[in-house]
Amino acid sequence: MTSESEETEVITVTEWYYAVKNYSGGSEEQLTVISGEPLHLLDDSDNEWWYAISPRTELAGYVPALFIE
Repeated sequence: MTSESEETEVITVTEWYYAVKNYSGGSEEQLTVISGEPLHLLDDSDNEWWYAISPRTELAGYVPALFIE
C-alpha cells in the first residue's frame, strides 16, 4: 500500500502584526480581518496592500496596509 504525502508550507513568523480596523475583503484575493486580530505578514513590498495570513481563519490574502500595524 502506497500513501501519498502532503506538502506543507512552513511559514516563519518573525513579528506579529495586528489589524487596527475591521476590513471586509471584497474579492477572493482579499482577506477579511477584525480590529485587534493578530496577523502574520507575508509580503509588505507594496505600499498600499500587504499580504497576510490570519491564524484565526487560516486564510491568506491582501489587506490595505493602513489597516495593519
